[in-house]
Amino acid sequence: MNPVLVSAINEELDRMAASHGFQVFHLAFLAAKDAYQMGVPRVPLGELYPAGRLAGLPRLDIRLRAKVTGIRREQGRLRALETTEGPVEAGAFISALPFEPLRQLLPDLLQDWSCFEHSPIAGIHLWFDRPVTELPHGVLLDSPFQWFFNKREGRYLLVEEETPEGLRLNNPAGHLDPGESPAAGCAREALEETTHHFTPTHLVGVYLSRFQRERAGGAVEDITYLRFAFAGDLGEKVPGLQLDTGIVRTLWMTPEEIRASAARHRSPLLLRCLDDHLAGKRYPLDLVYTDPTVQVLQPD
Repeated sequence: MNPVLVSAINEELDRMAASHGFQVFHLAFLAAKDAYQMGVPRVPLGELYPAGRLAGLPRLDIRLRAKVTGIRREQGRLRALETTEGPVEAGAFISALPFEPLRQLLPDLLQDWSCFEHSPIAGIHLWFDRPVTELPHGVLLDSPFQWFFNKREGRYLLVEEETPEGLRLNNPAGHLDPGESPAAGCAREALEETTHHFTPTHLVGVYLSRFQRERAGGAVEDITYLRFAFAGDLGEKVPGLQLDTGIVRTLWMTPEEIRASAARHRSPLLLRCLDDHLAGKRYPLDLVYTDPTVQVLQPD
């Protein structure tokens, strides 16, 4: 099932109830005969609000990508902003910064900052028993919705696991059990580490990597890994099944989020497998042949 973020309410979580979720569902789908329709812009927002059109408004000066480098103050008042395109003077300024960093930049701007506080936002998630959109996200017009995010579209399922080096991110992975083919081992490990059924449909690639770790006493642990990476179909989550020992949680992450967290990857192959999958590399499963003796012969 694909979770989709559909709305938000300015309220503390401990004051929320199921009735709020049903209210959002009613307004979104049942309030009118056409409430199920989604108003999605057909063009990018940059075309809806072009800078050229706004530039024609009187007394309006638009400066794109002008980084603020300093603040000029005179007699206790903010007079101008120093930017990479020169100073910007105005009679008043509007800050988009939260009040904490603004207070650090201008500690004597106000005598009393206690009037500022955060507005809590509680997100409401709806789970559908079938896909409702192929879009990764969208802004909705003329609707009780503000926006929606398809939480799986374009994302990859990773695990956060305990290692001697601390918590690390990895693909669901593991070692072959006696009598297993690589594809069968992949399906089993995916189930154990994510609690989801997984059916391999293609081989993405075969990879070799080496890992070294110093053990107590100065001995060096030297391991070479041969990895088979598979793509496939993710099935339903198995109710009541617990994550495998050492797996802290599962995460859906975008390619950008995965690349940004490279320092926390357990293996450099995580990124290589990601890039190969994004590049469309797919090979038939029978490229890896498992001889019947693997299953017939029993381990000693």
